Amino acid sequence: MRRGELWTVAGGVYATNPRPALIVQDDPFDRTDSVTVAPLTSTLTDAPLLRHRIEATDSSGLRNDNDVMIDKITPVRRSNLQQRVGRADRDGRSAAGPRPTPRARAGSAKGPAWG
Repeated sequence: MRRGELWTVAGGVYATNPRPALIVQDDPFDRTDSVTVAPLTSTLTDAPLLRHRIEATDSSGLRNDNDVMIDKITPVRRSNLQQRVGRADRDGRSAAGPRPTPRARAGSAKGPAWG
């Protein structure tokens, strides 16, 4: 189980029924009893700060486009991860959150981009 992989998860707060989830936990923490995931939904929403689209491709293993539910990141027991589905494009890093705006990357004289 590596960061950026997509797995089916059953159990946990947002995954009582099996659903795909993106592993967002860093790889050095792979010996813990739990793993941090962001569940996916096939209900697509245009909310770029809360949702990030993962397209159905051969590498993702998804049958339909899904949105990563950024606002629902949660730990689950490793034993609740059932089957590897695939891998998010771009090594999974961009799927773990929204892309920073040019202002956020460069900083601003007015302070942080979120303030």
